[in-house]
Amino acid sequence: MTTQKRDKVKTRKKILDTAKKIFAEKGFEGARVDEIAEQAGVNKSLIYYYFDSKKAILEVLMQEFFAESINWKEKHLKSVQKNVDKDNIFESLTDSVVDLLEGDKEILKIIIIEELKSEKEHWPLFQLFDQGLRDSFEMFADSGIEFQQKDKLMQAIFYFGLIPSIFFMLLREEWSDYYESNIEEDTEQFIEIMKKTYIDFLKNELIK
Repeated sequence: MTTQKRDKVKTRKKILDTAKKIFAEKGFEGARVDEIAEQAGVNKSLIYYYFDSKKAILEVLMQEFFAESINWKEKHLKSVQKNVDKDNIFESLTDSVVDLLEGDKEILKIIIIEELKSEKEHWPLFQLFDQGLRDSFEMFADSGIEFQQKDKLMQAIFYFGLIPSIFFMLLREEWSDYYESNIEEDTEQFIEIMKKTYIDFLKNELIK
């Protein structure tokens, strides 16, 4: 890669990282391209050189997050399927999901903000859920795990697995600051509670 290309990649990443930070703080509607340019230390016209609009920046951020999530998920699902016995597969997946969500707090904020809009073109939270669900069901089938009441299973995974995990990741630093607790110990306790409640429900109620 030439120096010019490296500089372009670096500038584009700086714009995306800055936009992600501002979108997470102020929401997409509250963010201004002028502010993104100022905080990124670039000319406003340079932003439009890389991106057609502010909306295009958001779309790229979402696309990159989903692409990274898919790659991460495929890697970890294969690892879980290969190295974990059937009885402990849900516990291992819980650890893996927490690891995934731990990676980018700002994009999680953007996903929640976009999902709660009254009028929206994107459904990022449900897109993330659908991607994970399809891959997980294929892995469960390959591992010989069958489910009953799939509609109930989807609700259980979304409302009692994914949603608590996302909001724990979004609020755990604030929790730790407020209660003066240890964030690593809080995370371990959260995972332990998830395994004793949500995972037990899946095993006892929904597995054939």
